[in-house]
Amino acid sequence: MDRKAHGSPVWEIERLPFLWAPLDEPFGGPLPAELPFTLGVHQKSGALIQIGDQNLRGALDQAYSLGSVLGCRLEDMGLGRRYAEAFLGFTVSHVSALDRRTVLEIGAGTGYLLSRLAMLGARCTGIEPGDHLQSRYESAGVTMIRDFFPTGQLTEFFDVVLLHNLLEHIENVGLFLDEVRSVLAPQGQMLVAVPACDGYIDCGDPSILVHEHFSYFTQATLIATLIEAGFEVISCEPSGVGTSWFVSARVRSRPAPSVPTVDEKGALAFKGRCSQTVARVRDYLVDARTKSQSVALYVPTRAINFVALSESPVDHCRLVDDDPNLQGKYLPGLPLPIEDGHSLKRTPTDRVLILSDSFGSEIRNRIVGHLPPGTKIHLLRDLRVPC
Repeated sequence: MDRKAHGSPVWEIERLPFLWAPLDEPFGGPLPAELPFTLGVHQKSGALIQIGDQNLRGALDQAYSLGSVLGCRLEDMGLGRRYAEAFLGFTVSHVSALDRRTVLEIGAGTGYLLSRLAMLGARCTGIEPGDHLQSRYESAGVTMIRDFFPTGQLTEFFDVVLLHNLLEHIENVGLFLDEVRSVLAPQGQMLVAVPACDGYIDCGDPSILVHEHFSYFTQATLIATLIEAGFEVISCEPSGVGTSWFVSARVRSRPAPSVPTVDEKGALAFKGRCSQTVARVRDYLVDARTKSQSVALYVPTRAINFVALSESPVDHCRLVDDDPNLQGKYLPGLPLPIEDGHSLKRTPTDRVLILSDSFGSEIRNRIVGHLPPGTKIHLLRDLRVPC
């Protein structure tokens, strides 16, 4: 990413955990445990962006080749199923005559979403550089290409291109969207899902910062980005599950409107608000340690940046998550194995801090009846300075 084209950095973090997959050990894996992180503001769209360098690009290429599994895959069970159903519903409602459409998903993961669309009659192709493509979906009529996009293995145009939780991973979004336009059939549609960072930016939550993500979109900056890239936004709406924006767009055929002006003040104030939130989390953890109280950090992939940025002690902490892919694994630099939620029933902690904004209340309601009455359960929003 060209620094000159996108403005000066607004926050340079010397070391941030390099999250890319659950690890068998907290140190000494195939990739670095931490890397620098530089945050800036895109001059045209107003989006918060990560400014990369060659070391970062090399680490990301290796992570994607190994099959990065950070976050929740679209799959046929658990939370992945809920995410898949939400985006599938959005796709069905925005694409007419789906049974006669050709569909390309870039960053197809396991291929599960395409397998569902193939069942509805679509002719589906998936591109995925990682090794977690599942051949069982090829029997459902899905063509799988293991490669990065763009690829020379595509020989046709597509009625629909799906980008589910992909656009935020792209360093040069403008060039990437040019390539997407080149494979869209006339009158084709692009359907996009990206994390909705509006609330996280407003409240100063640094847990959204991961090296895999180059853009941190709000609704306004996402629309501005797509218009700047030559698309007409048909619909931009909340996902209804988790915290994402779902977008339907097509290549603009009319004269380009002016790109919406985006207020950069919120983005530029993000660092200061994060400092306040990090300080409050540190105070919470230090207070518990001073009182010899144990703390369960629920959703540790959201907790790790708070721990790193605050340099908080964690010898009195445990990491808990409901994702079976994480349990028994480690996060980089944290020598605490991730436990499942049932472990809190067997051996409760004095406090539970739930770091997920999207599912915090749901998690609290699920676990409260299984913990001793004296257990203190807090959500991240309980600690934050009011947004």
